Amino acid sequence: MIDRQQGQPRRLVVWCEAAGMAPQLQAICAPYSVPVFSSGGFDSVTAKHNIAHEFASLGSVVVLHIGDHDPSGVHVFGALDEDVSAFLLELGGVAEFVRLAVLPEHIKAFHLPTAPPKATDRRNFHGATVQAEALPPDQLAATVQQAIEARFDQQAYHQASLRSRERFWDIRVPKIDSIFDNSLVPRSSWSPGVPPQHRKLVAATHRSPI
Repeated sequence: MIDRQQGQPRRLVVWCEAAGMAPQLQAICAPYSVPVFSSGGFDSVTAKHNIAHEFASLGSVVVLHIGDHDPSGVHVFGALDEDVSAFLLELGGVAEFVRLAVLPEHIKAFHLPTAPPKATDRRNFHGATVQAEALPPDQLAATVQQAIEARFDQQAYHQASLRSRERFWDIRVPKIDSIFDNSLVPRSSWSPGVPPQHRKLVAATHRSPI
């Protein structure tokens, strides 16, 4: 598996409250090898302990959190931060939790639809509520990308990307070579450094007529 976070001083993780947002976030985060976790609301203590174990194995972690701007969403974020951080004190490792979205300033900036808090919810909360799914996809992508890149060591990311490409060709080239083993084209005509699409062109050009 390609790890483009290799060499980063802190590992990044994206955590979303709504499971339905996970595929969209995974597509945004994949180029950076940033994993996406989904809580689906309130997590159990056991689940948080398991996550803390995983974070402890990574050393230092920054969790970029995306959730609803409402009493439940704010409470979920606070409880996640408090519980996982408490477990990490016991297990070793450090985690910083960053509330990435939805923030109060996003409501006005992105013209998000709002609703009043539920009258039955007595938790401390001020202002209108907004669902995380209301964020426009392009704005969500820009917010997440900017947050990742602002925390990335760009030199380490570049080096990890180069290593991943080298590893790709180390794995793929022998397989591609085997396809052409029975070709009538001399091996010198399609050295392993030539991309596959060019090799096919070379083969088509130099193949002896039937």
